[in-house]
Amino acid sequence: MTKKEIEGYVAAILNERELVINIGSNQGVAVGMKFKILANSPTAIYDPISKERIGELNLEKVKVKCKKVEEQFSVCTTFVVHQYSGIFTATSQLQKMFEDREVVETLRIDPAYKPAPLAEEDSYVKIGDRCVEIFEE
Repeated sequence: MTKKEIEGYVAAILNERELVINIGSNQGVAVGMKFKILANSPTAIYDPISKERIGELNLEKVKVKCKKVEEQFSVCTTFVVHQYSGIFTATSQLQKMFEDREVVETLRIDPAYKPAPLAEEDSYVKIGDRCVEIFEE
């Protein structure tokens, strides 16, 4: 039996890192669960040969993790850490530039096929945005 993902909506924005979703323990939410906040409208996907619409893809704005769960709502916080390399002045920071790191292989693509990013106004997290549970890989 396949587990159905839990879905809800952004109910409040507390600050730059925290938001409230309108689902809680009554809907099966627990501390530590992860959700993705989605763009308002999905992107249509078309078959390259027949040109028929074959589905749609929900683009993600941000990932959040539940840190406090009530019966009917949950407080979530951002958790993804981005690492950027560059030149630093501190010796310990400079040393980190030369440490081994993993780099994920990327696709070689024609820029014409690269999907457009979300428009700036669509990338902001808003009250009413959909959220969907993330299943661990």
